[in-house]
Amino acid sequence: METIVEIRKSCINLPERNAFCIDQKYYTFGDLSKYITAVRAFIEKKASGERFVGIITYNDIETYASILATWFTGKAYVPINPRNPPSRNQNIIDQLGLQLVLSSQPDKTIFPAHSSVHVLDTRGLALSEINLDLPELLPEDVMFVLFTSGSTGIPKGVPINRRNLNAYVHGFYNIGYRIDETDRFLQMIDLSFDVSVQNYVLPLVKGACIYTIAPGPRSSLEAYKILDEHRITFAKMVPSTLNVLRPFFSSIKLEHLKYSLFSGEALKTELIEEWSLCVPNASIQNHYGPTEGTIDVLYHTWTRETSAKKSYNGVISIGKPFGDTIAIITGENGTEVPAGEKGELCIASSQLTTGYIKNPEKNQEAFFDYDIPGKGIMRFYKTGDIAFMDSDGDYFYAGRKDHQVKTPGGFRVELGEIEFHAQKGFPGNSFVAVSMEDKLGLSQIHLCVESHHTDTREIHRYLKHTLPDYMVPVRIHYFEKFPLNTSGKTDRIKLKDMITHNKS
Repeated sequence: METIVEIRKSCINLPERNAFCIDQKYYTFGDLSKYITAVRAFIEKKASGERFVGIITYNDIETYASILATWFTGKAYVPINPRNPPSRNQNIIDQLGLQLVLSSQPDKTIFPAHSSVHVLDTRGLALSEINLDLPELLPEDVMFVLFTSGSTGIPKGVPINRRNLNAYVHGFYNIGYRIDETDRFLQMIDLSFDVSVQNYVLPLVKGACIYTIAPGPRSSLEAYKILDEHRITFAKMVPSTLNVLRPFFSSIKLEHLKYSLFSGEALKTELIEEWSLCVPNASIQNHYGPTEGTIDVLYHTWTRETSAKKSYNGVISIGKPFGDTIAIITGENGTEVPAGEKGELCIASSQLTTGYIKNPEKNQEAFFDYDIPGKGIMRFYKTGDIAFMDSDGDYFYAGRKDHQVKTPGGFRVELGEIEFHAQKGFPGNSFVAVSMEDKLGLSQIHLCVESHHTDTREIHRYLKHTLPDYMVPVRIHYFEKFPLNTSGKTDRIKLKDMITHNKS
């Protein structure tokens, strides 16, 4: 399936059907075609020689049209979150050498004062004769670049090309979803997070309508309102959304919801058993996939009958691979381990990125070749997730190999990046970031400091201006001396235990 070709067909064949509902305003596929054409002409005039186009992500039709316009001009878009610290956004600009950034709400404060990037306003562009002609389409053409957290303090750029996205869409729909132009999709995921791509691409290729919600503190409650009032049939959410809605489960009844999908965080069995009563007619599924694997590569359909068997430590199975994805579990020596034995989950797939941009060291560390009987040598990605496979071939998540965690909302965070910035701002102190679960079972980041001489407020203020909100520690703890393990390294497990028992 060629994604952009299918989206073009929807625009041409279904001009009167609704494509988006944003802030209670509908936009038809005909409207969308006009916005795409307007932004396309803008790009061709202002950035004909550019490979990447930055897009500041807002919840409006101009932003979505800008994303699609980059594809119709054969370019790749780079989402830039306006809520990120200016220095982080500038780092993205510098890594890719971006010259042009599109924005429906031009605001120079999202970049440092010294930034030379050109921010161009996409509001009020002339809507000329529709032009949805496609450039030559090559499988290796990059469609977007997403930046994930990096342990060195520098975000890692993950390019996703046409082959990757097409393989994902093809594999996803081959699972057997019954979706057509009458369906209604929820899109509440930040556009700098890969799940958002699923939430607008999948409906657009089928001619269905997308109901969007701007990220924010009330987005979960707004999601319920949209789900109910607009009779949403397909919703992909992060589990933390349900934690917010949980107090209201007794009054929630979404009988029209056909598919209730989750990813981005560990999905708790107890939570889903309660949620299933709210969505009596929905197929509830847990999806799994790193950004490097293009959104999702494994899935599991939950049922009450198999719930106990298909969970581990209260977390629902991540299931089996879909599409052409191959998953293996490797041990310390890098070879596969038997079913039931834990190791690192590694994946090979047409969905797999070609590698991080301008980061050969990380590529060498994260990707490897492995000989699969009957298939030959394949290129695999080390997810860093500890998992195991049961006798049925289902996979189960059992934790992180390194110190990378997922925060509420599904954002992946390298704890080392937080430590890096804290150390940079307050040299002479030692810092260790750890992930703790709150009463709702959500991951929260705590920062431990081996010192008595630094003001908590100063550290918090500094990190808040340096890191995205989801990476700022919720609490900072002081220790006279960090506990050490038998290898002489800081004992993170002991630190967490000391925090839990208020011994810091």
